[in-house]
Amino acid sequence: AVLDGRQSTVRGAEQPAGLMRKLINVFYEIPANQSYRFWMASCIEAFLRVSGPKFQAYVADTGMLEFLLNSILECSASMPGSLQTSFELLGELMKFNREMFIKFNAFMSKEENLVDKFFHIVQTHLVDSNVFLRVMILSVEQFTEEAATRNLDYYSIEKCRIGKFLQANRLSLMKDLMSVVSVDQINQENICCVNTALVLCIYARRNGQLRNILNNLSKEDANTKAKGRGILFCENFKKLLWFWKEYYYLRGRDCMSLEMSSHIRFSEWKEVCVE
Repeated sequence: AVLDGRQSTVRGAEQPAGLMRKLINVFYEIPANQSYRFWMASCIEAFLRVSGPKFQAYVADTGMLEFLLNSILECSASMPGSLQTSFELLGELMKFNREMFIKFNAFMSKEENLVDKFFHIVQTHLVDSNVFLRVMILSVEQFTEEAATRNLDYYSIEKCRIGKFLQANRLSLMKDLMSVVSVDQINQENICCVNTALVLCIYARRNGQLRNILNNLSKEDANTKAKGRGILFCENFKKLLWFWKEYYYLRGRDCMSLEMSSHIRFSEWKEVCVE
């Protein structure tokens, strides 16, 4: 019933219109400045979250990936909520799915400056884009691990535009995520920024790089203090981690959700948080 139903035209193609197809139809028609666009996106996102690659492909075949990428590239500073909605839905659409990464690469190859513009938006709107960014980190790490351990290499990480961006910007992204909010600003809506910073820390720790990174950031903090101006990355992040522990240690369901969505045991999140 979710997928099938009477015939209906969907973005130029006549296909069965079940509940999800109807939701997608309506979502495409909602103006970006309408608040209920978020609720429609949440329904589609929830569907994708409990589905597999087959249903990601089903949603993508309606033109969703191109629609979301265009929405992000045409983003307006006056509609930040719409930008976050597009990023988070795009993340669920692409999560752990090589075919969606291939489609992303193909879209970004249409024009020379598209990929630079897209990642500039990602970096300059981290509160909106960080959940998408986290999903991309998790996906690329999984693809890399599978290529090494299970010989699943039909998707080339070397040619992956997202993989290249992450490889070139891991440290700067970590620093930005450590400082994009302060402990006075953090709340249930933006604590996800801390989660994304922690994912970067988790993989740096697995690769034996975290201690060196933190030592270098501590030295940066010391120099910043001596100058009397600038961002104290480690100091700010320590305060955020205090809030993070207070928030998650009392919420078992949220801990489980974090573990299941990331495929990383919560015990490892805790270990990195303490380190």
